[in-house]
Amino acid sequence: MTRLTNELRNHIRGKIMKGLPVIDYKAQIRDFVQETIISFAPPEVQELYKTDLGKEYIGCRDVEIVTSYGGNRYLYLNTIYGLRRSIKIRMDERAFELLKEGSLEHALHAGLNKNKLCLKLAEQEDLRKNVSDRLTANLAAASSIKRLYTVLEPELHGYIPVDAPVANLPATVAPVVDDLRKLGANLPTVAKAETKEVQSNLEG
Repeated sequence: MTRLTNELRNHIRGKIMKGLPVIDYKAQIRDFVQETIISFAPPEVQELYKTDLGKEYIGCRDVEIVTSYGGNRYLYLNTIYGLRRSIKIRMDERAFELLKEGSLEHALHAGLNKNKLCLKLAEQEDLRKNVSDRLTANLAAASSIKRLYTVLEPELHGYIPVDAPVANLPATVAPVVDDLRKLGANLPTVAKAETKEVQSNLEG
């Protein structure tokens, strides 16, 4: 019976998390911010922005976005074209009320609030961290590879190194499969339960 080391636990968790697709909300936020800023720029600047060569003649500044989804989060966007100064966007209602309607800052705040990209980014980061933490706890609950088959959900058995013949058994620790699927994991559909007799034989 192969005992589980922390190195092996980390390897298994890494394999599970590595296969998850990641929606690049940061890139979507950058694109929205950049497009909005250029739309406020003079026609001459907009013409320069259309070509890579022209962009070299437009000043670049930074944009900082501060949100409070589950605590303050800071997103820094550098090399943003068409700004005369760096700006900070605070995504809260009080800050929005102080912005002048029709201004660039007002348009950025209103647009980000409408498309909810900052919220989606925060939710994705939180869910990935939560799943990783639960996987860590689940893996820590097993002392051997054989025991992992009673700890991890059957859909995750394919990530366990081969040690001994086993049957699919129900998970006994915090389930993560549903949230892994929310994050885009392509996991097999398997039977959820076997008999107590099979489990007893496995653990013995």
